Amino acid sequence: MAEVEITRLHTVADAGGELLGSAVQPPVSSSPFSLKLAGWALGPQGPPRGIRIVAAEPLGEGRTLRRVITTTAPNAPRPDVAERFPDLKGARACGFVTSCSLVGLPREFNLRVEARFEGAPRVAIARIEGRRPPLRSGYQPRFQPILLKTLGRAGSTWMTQVVGAHPQAVAYRPFDFEPRLLDYWLEIVRVLSQPHAYAQTIDPDVRERAWWEGRARWHGPLSLASEPAVERWVETESIEELAAFAQMRVDAFYGKVAESQEKPAATRFIERVHEWHEEILAHELYERARTIFLVRDMRDLLASRLAFNRKTGEPMFGYDRADSPEHYVHGWMRGEVDEWMESWRQAKDPFLVRYEDLMLRPEDTLREVFAHAELDSSADAVAATLDLARARRPERQARHMTSAGDAGSIGRWRDDLSPELQEACREAFGEALAALGYEAG
Repeated sequence: MAEVEITRLHTVADAGGELLGSAVQPPVSSSPFSLKLAGWALGPQGPPRGIRIVAAEPLGEGRTLRRVITTTAPNAPRPDVAERFPDLKGARACGFVTSCSLVGLPREFNLRVEARFEGAPRVAIARIEGRRPPLRSGYQPRFQPILLKTLGRAGSTWMTQVVGAHPQAVAYRPFDFEPRLLDYWLEIVRVLSQPHAYAQTIDPDVRERAWWEGRARWHGPLSLASEPAVERWVETESIEELAAFAQMRVDAFYGKVAESQEKPAATRFIERVHEWHEEILAHELYERARTIFLVRDMRDLLASRLAFNRKTGEPMFGYDRADSPEHYVHGWMRGEVDEWMESWRQAKDPFLVRYEDLMLRPEDTLREVFAHAELDSSADAVAATLDLARARRPERQARHMTSAGDAGSIGRWRDDLSPELQEACREAFGEALAALGYEAG
């Protein structure tokens, strides 16, 4: 099996005076799914309070998406460092040894090792770039996923309803529930494939109630190098087997759904994809996975969200985190849109569907959707599927709607949003709107 390849290791010596010194040794890998890291860091006030490994992805305009992979505290004595800094109290306790999982990271990953000191911001002490092989389970699933990558109030429920009406695909009661079978099981794979998690099976630290996750583990990484066969099973084969089990559970559920819907020819299921690592893992474990990037004019999206919140009386879609509508646009909502745009731009199959096309020219749009998803896309299949989806529209759909009909939901922002909100949208989403083919208005 291919192993991890480290292509670049850049260490930081003083970080503009924020460090007295630091070092990170070249990462070691005994598995294609993890790295072992060791090093030290020392600030003017002493050793760090914590060390964390962060995955960093550029978003453009000088912005970076940062995701914490693992954290630890100094857990390895460094007498050599204490000799270099004999007058600094605690210098001996500045070392760390840890492991981080690569499962769910991009195949070409970019990691930062950061140190946190008392009363000071975090400092990057190393940058690590590398490549990893894909996670394969060996299991041959019956159902391949159609991943719907979208934003709230962009028509995902209707898209799920229509695709799920196709005889070769299944969806489970989209107007009643939003199943996350794939997300659920892939999250279990991701969490339990963390080195700190599987180390708990052999060398447990049980101070926390959810001890099996290993989140509070400070023992350091598990070392089984003296028994290579055991090490390989724990760090590699058991993760592949866990991934296979997850796929079996997804297959079992959608097999029952297909049976209840009398669809013996079904080979696809559709679900929304929520987390960044879910997208990565799904495409590794399901070689015929397909993603639909469903988007809507962000100004109409905002108008619909505000109307839905008024209708339900609940601050949904992250609105409870904002002090004002303008703050919401520039903060939470812009973050959502930026992440969606980055997923679309980096996707290997960036198949884009605009909400407006789905509403105004459904036959042509669905023909393209079905073809992309490897479903029967003939005119007869499209017409029959659309008729069935429309016939199954339950009364519950009324609670999802905030406008008068499909056409009335398009361009509503001109009437629904104040001039101040329209200007905020132009500032926050202007680049995304242009890239997606929407007029500035």
